[in-house]
Amino acid sequence: MQPSRLQATHQAGKVHVTAKMMAKKMKNLFLMLILAFIAGSCSVTKTSKRCIYQVTVSDKNTSRPVDSARVILTELVDSRDVYEYASYTDIRGRCTFSHDCNSLAQYQVRAMKKGFTGYLDATYPDLDRAVSFINGKTGSNIDLWLTSDTLNHRNFWLLHAAKFDIDTLINLLESNRYTLRSEIPLLAWEDIPKLLAIGNNKSLINKYPISPVSSGYAKDCFTGIVALWFIESARITGEKRSPAPSDRFPSLTPTLWHKSDPEMESNTIEIMEQAYQAYFNWWNKVKKLDKDSGSKTDPFAGTDLEWR
Repeated sequence: MQPSRLQATHQAGKVHVTAKMMAKKMKNLFLMLILAFIAGSCSVTKTSKRCIYQVTVSDKNTSRPVDSARVILTELVDSRDVYEYASYTDIRGRCTFSHDCNSLAQYQVRAMKKGFTGYLDATYPDLDRAVSFINGKTGSNIDLWLTSDTLNHRNFWLLHAAKFDIDTLINLLESNRYTLRSEIPLLAWEDIPKLLAIGNNKSLINKYPISPVSSGYAKDCFTGIVALWFIESARITGEKRSPAPSDRFPSLTPTLWHKSDPEMESNTIEIMEQAYQAYFNWWNKVKKLDKDSGSKTDPFAGTDLEWR
């Protein structure tokens, strides 16, 4: 039986009302989602953690605060992205850093000022008291130490540098048993003759130090070349008047080459013999001089040789 016109009209009205109600519900749901998103954003903003670090810089030599010291906060994110923020200390030797904390980042502060050096302390994990990593142990109040004692580094390394009796050192080299992989020992001017005595030794060794900043590794090298490299280390520590580990390295590795022809093979027997003769002649000229005077003369002056 066909529905009456009245029934059809009633059904159409019902459908229209239902559609309006659904549209209203959808609109309300959409508004609720927007409000929830805004509320969530506000919540994140409110709970975002703010880190505040107070750094105090002092002179270890006088125990007084160091004003106008430049302090750098370094942020390393995911071991890849590096950000730096700078501040200067006030008359109390203090400065403050405030920033949003990043749980994925590592933080370090370091201080510097002209006329000062970082205070070296053998009991301190990072050695240089002008530098500190920020962690749970350090907390938010960090003390950094500079020193106006310009001899602090020299005296520290004279006391703490690796040293060997020269006969022991030569035995370690010749037997390929040298164990310090990133430090040339502190050598005396008087050690040079015995090192020169093996300065053209053709035995191959691979137990010798290389610079910590080198990306290379210890390859087979003639013992004589390593011995000449150690002589050069003794010379440059006198020339620089610095026994610091980095200043004891004549080059990253004991590599001899010709300056005029960098494509030529390095560390050959011929190059070693040329270098040996250069050091032999140099020593005969300076051996009666004190280290400060003799170290100022370059054994390779007038030659085509160079440490690389």
